Amino acid sequence: MHRTTRIIFLSIILITLLRCDQKTTDGPSVPANFDLADAYEIIQFAQQNYFDKSAVDRHRSYVGAAEAALAALPYSLRLYTREYYEKRVALEGADRVIPGRAVNISPEDPYLIFIPDYGKWNEKLKELNKIEKERREALTAQQRVEEARRLREKEQEIQRFEEESWKKISFNDKDFEKVLGWIEANYQSYNHLPEDYKGQDPYKDHPFGMEYVYFAATNGFLQNIDPHSSIIDRSSWARMRAEAEDSTFEGIGALLRGGGPREVVVETPLPGSPALRSGLRAGDIIRKVDTVDITNLPLSDVVQLIRGPRETIVKLEVERTTELRNLEIPITRDVIVQTAVSSRLIDASKVGDNLVGNNKIGVIKIQSFLYMENNTSGAVMEEYEKLLKEAGGRLDGLVLDLR
Repeated sequence: MHRTTRIIFLSIILITLLRCDQKTTDGPSVPANFDLADAYEIIQFAQQNYFDKSAVDRHRSYVGAAEAALAALPYSLRLYTREYYEKRVALEGADRVIPGRAVNISPEDPYLIFIPDYGKWNEKLKELNKIEKERREALTAQQRVEEARRLREKEQEIQRFEEESWKKISFNDKDFEKVLGWIEANYQSYNHLPEDYKGQDPYKDHPFGMEYVYFAATNGFLQNIDPHSSIIDRSSWARMRAEAEDSTFEGIGALLRGGGPREVVVETPLPGSPALRSGLRAGDIIRKVDTVDITNLPLSDVVQLIRGPRETIVKLEVERTTELRNLEIPITRDVIVQTAVSSRLIDASKVGDNLVGNNKIGVIKIQSFLYMENNTSGAVMEEYEKLLKEAGGRLDGLVLDLR
């Protein structure tokens, strides 16, 4: 990079396995010297090196960058097209519209910045949730399923309208810079958490700075090219690689994805893990860790909040959209065994009628392609050789499990 900024651009699925080290804070996940020049260097690199350049929608990616920059502020802001803003009551419903005010950067701009009134919204939301909870408790299981489907369809309708409204606007790098310029000029008004915010201050040890905005904007651009693309700092990358290899650690044993402007979603609880035993499910959306609202926090910061010694309890507040309810799930951390590559032999002669004949089928499970020292392909070959030996020199079939 142009200085000594320690940034790595990754085109990977940023799924993190929750672990626990004795050290509970690893420092900021955003390098202190990350600036706009770094952001543009990465954006340019991504555009020039993405394998399918025709799939890159620069206009939508710059929208994503601007949205992420505003959302990254401790007092999170939003970016709307004028068309969406004017029709949002009809789209969202009067009772679900967040109160606040619109700010024009320039009168002629077809977009605006929205400043939510979180105090009023939280009071409104508390009453709405109380009413909804009472109403939903009276529904049958089938009615809940039908309502969940209806709400998903409504959300998809809103998203389609929003996307179509952005397609009508040629939002470009100049517009992106206008949004950043507005943030820089008004930074002092929004670099604090809302007054009614409850929970631990995520910026207590590492005060919020513009580097968070530039870093979030970069990821916003990348994730609009490809939702599985992201940047992380070099120390986090090294930790992820080390943690992906065979190891034993303390944690809850769940795979997560998302973070930043995206919801943190449980990809899957690991078999036999504390997360699975406690009732955490794939698809659960994490809203709070203990008392901390994790909205807009990077995934690595969320993981830091969840980590802790074995036999200690972490409480996750999750939204389970399939059941139209929020749950508080206490999970007792335990020792987790992580194996990047493992194998087993299925002997058809010992499994009854499930398999025909006396075939011996090898199964190699690849948990992660990340590694620090032990090459994944080499580990796969080692497991294959073990299977061959166990099968007497011949396998009748081989299954690669990439789930």
